[in-house]
Amino acid sequence: MKVLNIFKGTLLLLALLVTAMFTFTAIYFNINKVTGVNVSKYIQIAVDKPAKVEEIAASYSDPAAKHKFINETMRVNSINSNGYISNRTIIVPVFE
Repeated sequence: MKVLNIFKGTLLLLALLVTAMFTFTAIYFNINKVTGVNVSKYIQIAVDKPAKVEEIAASYSDPAAKHKFINETMRVNSINSNGYISNRTIIVPVFE
């Protein structure tokens, strides 16, 4: 009888630890949805002369979200690491 109570207690403690681990993991991986800026929509802009993504970010983004603006613009438009854009229409994010 005593062994059965120890087994139930251990099983209950293990279930509690697993539940807590899953809860903390879910919170950790979703915290950016609560605290970060989110893309609300995308717009197209025409680039007339060769420019870097950083120059476009200075014109179209908020300084607080500049890094995310650059990353999202490069991802959506498949721009390589040097970041030069020349004479084309690109899609840029608009943040909430």
